[in-house]
Amino acid sequence: LQRKIGAGAYGGVFAASKAWDDGSRVAVKVIDVLSVGENPNDLGRPAALDSKKTREVRTEVQCMKAVAGHQNVCSILDSYLCHGLAYIVMERCDRGLCQALDLLPALDEGTLRPFVLGADRRANRRRSMIFSPRTAPQRRT
Repeated sequence: LQRKIGAGAYGGVFAASKAWDDGSRVAVKVIDVLSVGENPNDLGRPAALDSKKTREVRTEVQCMKAVAGHQNVCSILDSYLCHGLAYIVMERCDRGLCQALDLLPALDEGTLRPFVLGADRRANRRRSMIFSPRTAPQRRT
Protein backbone atom coordinates (compact mmCIF):
# COMPACT_ATOMS: atom_id res chain seq x y z
CA LEU A 1 0.00 0.00 0.00
CA GLN A 2 1.21 3.47 -0.81
CA ARG A 3 -0.46 6.69 0.31
CA LYS A 4 -3.93 7.16 1.80
CA ILE A 5 -6.29 8.70 -0.77
CA GLY A 6 -9.57 8.61 1.14
CA ALA A 7 -11.30 7.69 4.38
CA GLY A 8 -14.77 6.82 5.53
CA ALA A 9 -16.66 5.66 8.58
CA TYR A 10 -15.35 2.09 8.44
CA GLY A 11 -11.86 2.39 7.00
CA GLY A 12 -9.51 3.96 4.52
CA VAL A 13 -8.69 3.79 0.82
CA PHE A 14 -5.07 3.55 -0.23
CA ALA A 15 -3.30 3.90 -3.55
CA ALA A 16 -1.35 0.80 -4.53
CA SER A 17 0.31 -0.95 -7.44
CA LYS A 18 -1.07 -4.31 -8.32
CA ALA A 19 2.03 -6.37 -7.51
CA TRP A 20 0.75 -9.74 -8.80
CA ASP A 21 -0.18 -8.40 -12.24
CA ASP A 22 1.17 -5.72 -14.56
CA GLY A 23 1.82 -3.08 -11.89
CA SER A 24 -1.32 -1.12 -12.82
CA ARG A 25 -2.60 1.47 -10.38
CA VAL A 26 -5.31 0.22 -8.04
CA ALA A 27 -7.16 1.42 -4.97
CA VAL A 28 -7.40 -0.78 -1.91
CA LYS A 29 -10.20 -0.22 0.57
CA VAL A 30 -9.16 -1.47 4.01
CA ILE A 31 -11.91 -2.12 6.55
CA ASP A 32 -11.42 -3.18 10.17
CA VAL A 33 -13.86 -6.05 10.83
CA LEU A 34 -12.81 -6.84 14.39
CA SER A 35 -15.31 -6.40 17.17
CA VAL A 36 -14.55 -3.76 19.75
CA GLY A 37 -14.38 -5.27 23.22
CA GLU A 38 -17.09 -3.82 25.43
CA ASN A 39 -15.60 -5.35 28.55
CA PRO A 40 -12.51 -3.44 29.82
CA ASN A 41 -11.13 -6.77 31.15
CA ASP A 42 -10.86 -8.07 27.55
CA LEU A 43 -7.98 -5.72 26.66
CA GLY A 44 -5.34 -8.46 26.52
CA ARG A 45 -7.43 -10.94 24.51
CA PRO A 46 -7.45 -11.08 20.73
CA ALA A 47 -10.58 -9.50 19.30
CA ALA A 48 -13.01 -11.66 17.37
CA LEU A 49 -14.42 -10.90 13.93
CA ASP A 50 -17.54 -8.76 14.10
CA SER A 51 -20.17 -10.77 12.21
CA LYS A 52 -22.19 -7.66 11.28
CA LYS A 53 -19.16 -5.82 9.84
CA THR A 54 -18.04 -8.96 7.99
CA ARG A 55 -21.53 -9.43 6.52
CA GLU A 56 -21.62 -5.77 5.42
CA VAL A 57 -18.26 -6.14 3.65
CA ARG A 58 -19.46 -9.32 1.90
CA THR A 59 -22.64 -7.52 0.80
CA GLU A 60 -20.58 -4.59 -0.54
CA VAL A 61 -18.36 -6.99 -2.51
CA GLN A 62 -21.40 -8.82 -3.91
CA CYS A 63 -22.98 -5.51 -4.98
CA MET A 64 -19.75 -4.38 -6.65
CA LYS A 65 -19.52 -7.70 -8.51
CA ALA A 66 -23.16 -7.40 -9.59
CA VAL A 67 -22.52 -4.05 -11.33
CA ALA A 68 -19.06 -5.00 -12.62
CA GLY A 69 -18.43 -4.04 -16.20
CA HIS A 70 -20.58 -0.92 -16.21
CA GLN A 71 -18.69 2.04 -17.64
CA ASN A 72 -19.55 4.31 -14.70
CA VAL A 73 -18.57 1.92 -11.92
CA CYS A 74 -15.10 1.04 -10.63
CA SER A 75 -14.44 -2.66 -11.19
CA ILE A 76 -13.60 -4.88 -8.24
CA LEU A 77 -10.43 -6.86 -8.87
CA ASP A 78 -10.07 -8.89 -5.68
CA SER A 79 -11.18 -9.08 -2.06
CA TYR A 80 -9.88 -10.94 0.94
CA LEU A 81 -9.85 -11.03 4.73
CA CYS A 82 -6.58 -11.18 6.66
CA HIS A 83 -5.80 -10.60 10.37
CA GLY A 84 -9.09 -8.83 11.07
CA LEU A 85 -8.91 -6.51 8.07
CA ALA A 86 -10.98 -6.80 4.92
CA TYR A 87 -9.28 -5.67 1.72
CA ILE A 88 -11.24 -4.72 -1.40
CA VAL A 89 -8.97 -4.16 -4.39
CA MET A 90 -10.54 -2.11 -7.19
CA GLU A 91 -9.51 -0.13 -10.20
CA ARG A 92 -8.36 3.35 -9.33
CA CYS A 93 -10.11 6.39 -10.74
CA ASP A 94 -8.21 9.53 -11.60
CA ARG A 95 -10.76 11.71 -9.85
CA GLY A 96 -13.67 11.46 -7.47
CA LEU A 97 -17.27 12.46 -8.04
CA CYS A 98 -16.82 16.04 -6.82
CA GLN A 99 -13.84 16.62 -9.11
CA ALA A 100 -15.74 15.14 -12.07
CA LEU A 101 -18.76 17.37 -11.37
CA ASP A 102 -16.47 20.43 -11.21
CA LEU A 103 -15.38 19.68 -14.78
CA LEU A 104 -18.96 19.81 -16.11
CA PRO A 105 -20.25 23.06 -17.58
CA ALA A 106 -22.52 25.13 -15.35
CA LEU A 107 -26.21 24.32 -15.65
CA ASP A 108 -28.47 27.30 -16.13
CA GLU A 109 -32.21 27.64 -16.65
CA GLY A 110 -31.89 27.60 -20.43
CA THR A 111 -30.02 24.30 -20.37
CA LEU A 112 -32.41 22.63 -17.93
CA ARG A 113 -35.71 23.92 -19.39
CA PRO A 114 -36.05 21.30 -22.20
CA PHE A 115 -35.40 18.44 -19.77
CA VAL A 116 -37.87 19.68 -17.17
CA LEU A 117 -40.59 20.45 -19.73
CA GLY A 118 -40.05 17.10 -21.45
CA ALA A 119 -40.34 15.24 -18.16
CA ASP A 120 -43.49 17.19 -17.30
CA ARG A 121 -45.06 16.36 -20.69
CA ARG A 122 -44.24 12.67 -20.31
CA ALA A 123 -45.72 12.60 -16.79
CA ASN A 124 -48.92 14.31 -18.00
CA ARG A 125 -49.20 11.87 -20.92
CA ARG A 126 -48.87 8.89 -18.57
CA ARG A 127 -51.41 10.41 -16.20
CA SER A 128 -53.91 10.91 -19.03
CA MET A 129 -53.40 7.32 -20.21
CA ILE A 130 -53.99 5.96 -16.73
CA PHE A 131 -56.98 8.16 -15.92
CA SER A 132 -58.85 8.40 -19.19
CA PRO A 133 -62.37 9.91 -18.95
CA ARG A 134 -63.99 6.46 -18.81
CA THR A 135 -61.76 5.11 -16.05
CA ALA A 136 -61.07 8.23 -14.04
CA PRO A 137 -61.90 7.72 -10.37
CA GLN A 138 -65.10 9.36 -9.21
CA ARG A 139 -64.75 12.06 -6.60
CA ARG A 140 -66.60 11.57 -3.40
CA THR A 141 -68.80 14.39 -2.30
